[in-house]
Amino acid sequence: SLQSLYCYVDDAPVTYVDPSGLEVHVYAYEGFGGTLPLNDLMRQELKPIADSIPFVTFHWRPQAALFLGRPQKEFYAAEILKTGKTPENKDPNCPCYRRIVLLGYSWGGNTAFDVARIIERKDNTFAIDAVMTVDPVFNNPSGSGVVRGTPSNWCKWESYYQTTDRLTLFPGFGIKGDQIDGVSNVLIPGLGTTGHVQIIRAARIKSAFRSMLLDITRGAGKSRRTYKLPCTPPACL
Repeated sequence: SLQSLYCYVDDAPVTYVDPSGLEVHVYAYEGFGGTLPLNDLMRQELKPIADSIPFVTFHWRPQAALFLGRPQKEFYAAEILKTGKTPENKDPNCPCYRRIVLLGYSWGGNTAFDVARIIERKDNTFAIDAVMTVDPVFNNPSGSGVVRGTPSNWCKWESYYQTTDRLTLFPGFGIKGDQIDGVSNVLIPGLGTTGHVQIIRAARIKSAFRSMLLDITRGAGKSRRTYKLPCTPPACL
């Protein structure tokens, strides 16, 4: 039988437009616990969602180690800039660039935050399509606070946190996520005394992540990367 003319867009030419299969790149930064064997929660819980959506590539990364944090984050920022600034096509008048999503859980949320800041410093015209942080931890893991100094080089940023954890580190000393100034902060209630672990498994988080990716891929025909801030899509598409 003849191959479908639209197989390169998953037989959905109205919904998807990217012929390369490299439209959206998700860079996912795990929490500290994810550096331990069999404890990579984001890869377990969120990668299958990304894998189920056409043209999404999921790049799992360990959180930046404390003693090597800065060089590691610089490397993460450099790989994103290289990926995001490489055109998918060869039209010099209207290049189509790959989309970038940052995803960070726990201390990986700190990593995503800092990587976005480094990208902004290196190229202040480069716009990150979306950022999602889940129970991000910055300074005091046992007390939820508000983190300042948020970069401005993103089109959409959703941050989810909880305040019920009492047991994740040891009894009486849990981990509570921070809020991030200037972004959409959403409290996820009712997660119990191990809320920091349960939040990454919450249906609300999985639904939000899926919706974020679908919004980006479904808008691909009208607003391809890279944007010039503040997130204005190129007119030629």
